[in-house]
Amino acid sequence: MRDNNKLGDMIIFTPLFRECHRLGLDVSVVTGDVCAELLSENKNIKHIFVCKEHFFNMFFLALKLRKKKYDLIIDPLNEVHSYRSIMMMQVINPKHILGFNKEGKYKTYDISLSEDLSLNRHTSERIKSILQKINPDIDLDKIDMSYELPISSDVDNTVKKYLERFNGKTTVLLNPFGALKTRKFSSAKINSIVDLIKKKIANPVIIISGLESEIKDIEIDGVEKTPFTRYIHATSLVKQVDYIVSVDTSIVHAATAFNKPIVAFYPMSKARVNSQPLTWGPNSEHAIQVLSDTRNVEDIPDDIIKYAIENMISMRS
Repeated sequence: MRDNNKLGDMIIFTPLFRECHRLGLDVSVVTGDVCAELLSENKNIKHIFVCKEHFFNMFFLALKLRKKKYDLIIDPLNEVHSYRSIMMMQVINPKHILGFNKEGKYKTYDISLSEDLSLNRHTSERIKSILQKINPDIDLDKIDMSYELPISSDVDNTVKKYLERFNGKTTVLLNPFGALKTRKFSSAKINSIVDLIKKKIANPVIIISGLESEIKDIEIDGVEKTPFTRYIHATSLVKQVDYIVSVDTSIVHAATAFNKPIVAFYPMSKARVNSQPLTWGPNSEHAIQVLSDTRNVEDIPDDIIKYAIENMISMRS
């Protein structure tokens, strides 16, 4: 399976690894180093190959993979691919390459599954289409669609030791910055959200998570900044805190994997078809999804955020 090295996308497709393994297939994943670390404890994957987005790195890795004589490459995403990605799949030269909506666009793919984007179904549903193509007799109702994120005991224990400092207080992980400009909160909005949380939870521990460069200047009374810089530790934080408030979809999907109460903020999608908040939403009954009326999460009114936080807290009360 090839991916785009996006953490949230990788989490969504973890059920595919498990179900392919149950079918007796040997699963290999080609991805970047951060996703490789995220998958390192996943026993459903036989091999993980780290690939950097440089032509020669991709080419020589493809030559290595060619020797393994793969039966199938699965490309579950809808994006337009670079010539390097196409080259890599061609050099690997598997018996089959499966993708979605590739017919008439890329000769590289000999299996193109049709996806009606106007249905705006969740991206994880593609797993069922892939498995049905691999095994036409599979019972789709019996497929386990839960996300799977095993974490090493070393990482979990490191995070547990950090959280023990707070003596059993209610912990809230706040992730105010996404990858895109449309998914970032201002300092004023962050302060407002912190105030809302403090009004609803007595003496909470609020932990700000994100890139060090983005959170280093945040100074709010009673708010902690995560000491961790690796995503695998952020994932363990998601697993071990009480509540999560996030604009980052990788954190949102990790929360789904651990059935954690979360408020997830999404900007309005540019397109009505293949709508991002629908196709890449939390996919969890434990999530409160808040959709902005604009292309920017910053524009979500405080009263709506307050209502969402109240609903999230009620899930555990």
